[in-house]
Parts: sequence; structure tokens; C-alpha cells
Amino acid sequence: MKFTGHNIQLNNGEQTRPGNQLLADSAFMTAIKRTVINITGTDKEQYSELKLVDLACMEGGYATWTEAGYRVEEAPREVPAGV
Repeated sequence: MKFTGHNIQLNNGEQTRPGNQLLADSAFMTAIKRTVINITGTDKEQYSELKLVDLACMEGGYATWTEAGYRVEEAPREVPAGV
């Protein structure tokens, strides 16, 4: 699989787009994490109690949140009937 959007550090140490800034280290991701913390009023010990849903899954960019202790789940591809 060729990654085109994010550079993510994989468990085996490899990166999805070597030579590019890691998504987890970007100002963009730092700002999003800070916003979530401010809105939810959580601290690091409570991260695992939150559930984040990646609605635009692309290449799993929000999966980098698992490194900080968040639980991340992919949104269903189809909205269930009646929702």
C-alpha cells in the first residue's frame, strides 16, 4: 500500500512517508489534540475514557492518537437505517 497523505510511525519503526514530517509531530495535530482536551476537559489519565471516531479515515491519521492513550475507532462506511 502506498501512503500519500500522512507520514505515520508504524510499530515496526518504519514510516509511511519517510522524509516527511510525522503527523503526530505536526502543528496541525497538536492544535487538534489541544482543542479536544479543552472541549472535553480531560487530562492524560482520562484519555482512554474518550472515544474518537475518524470520520474521514483516509490513511488512519487519527490512529496516531492511540500513542497518547486515546481509543480510536473507524466510523462505519454506511449510516445504519433509521439514524
